[in-house]
Amino acid sequence: MKKFFTLSLPLVLCGAFAAAQQVGCLANTSSVVGSYTYVATEMPLAGTVFVPPGTTTNQAYSNTPIGQLVGNLNTGATFSNAGALYFDGAGHILVAAASSPLAPSTQVGTYTVNNDCTINVTLMDVFNTAVSGPGVTNPTFGSSSLIGIVLSGGTELDLSVVQSPTSITGNMPLVAGEFASRLFIQMIRSFPYGCSVASLTGSYGLVGTGYALLNPITSGTTTTGTTQPVTYLASVTFDGTGNVVPQTVNSPSPLGNFQYGGTYAVNLNCTGTLTLAAPPKAGAPTTVTPLVTANFVLIPPVAYVNNGTATLSGSADRPSLLFTTSNSTQIISGSGRAQ
Repeated sequence: MKKFFTLSLPLVLCGAFAAAQQVGCLANTSSVVGSYTYVATEMPLAGTVFVPPGTTTNQAYSNTPIGQLVGNLNTGATFSNAGALYFDGAGHILVAAASSPLAPSTQVGTYTVNNDCTINVTLMDVFNTAVSGPGVTNPTFGSSSLIGIVLSGGTELDLSVVQSPTSITGNMPLVAGEFASRLFIQMIRSFPYGCSVASLTGSYGLVGTGYALLNPITSGTTTTGTTQPVTYLASVTFDGTGNVVPQTVNSPSPLGNFQYGGTYAVNLNCTGTLTLAAPPKAGAPTTVTPLVTANFVLIPPVAYVNNGTATLSGSADRPSLLFTTSNSTQIISGSGRAQ
């Protein structure tokens, strides 16, 4: 009997493994459908320039969110931004009109989900035009190609840029034999009904990683220095009306230095902006200089099932967020979870 189990157990395990192999990828092009909010961050190469938010990296692209995204991707610039795109389930990517941010209207790209849960994406700056004669303009259609993986049956898309040893934009392979890129675009299927400042309330913890410049030297509009990895931690409380309220922290809490105040705004398409400043110290002026201005997107909450019950915990009624921030001396991206 003992010998029987010894011989049969590997067969059972192999059979289960073979069945798991047969399942394959559970996502396809039609399952990637809906509005996806995203944050895009491209980290610097050592000794390169940090590009402040809002800087036009290439005038050959339109001054629209998709134009600036494609322009930054094609120039290899250090950047961070956030936005929203709509995937129609048939291989087309669209953006919404400003007058109706929940209604996709203009096609700006294409996508295909492969049977191994990888995805190919092409984004186009269809809003850029070039003058070809008196009163005649033609679209230039600057484009960029992305590759990535599909997670959770199409709920999340993680994208990066195609790497090349001959790249002139800094997107060369960083580790031989591995895919390791400076660019990361995280897309999460968003709420179909829209968002507002009232969607973001209560206490949140922000955790981010990135790079800062040590001993920065500014010459004109260029800032250079030595890049240093950094970790960012903050505790913030949103009041549901656009204000970030610092909380009283009793000693000896180690997070006393991480309490921030500020303001925030949330758009209907679930993108937003956040400005944070450290609270004034005793005897300091009441007006402080903002320390962090970030772009963010709201995503469905992270919920946990209580052991042995059918109830949820972990602030399942409050959204999570992804944020990214960059200026002339730092670039940071991360996430925020309800506390």
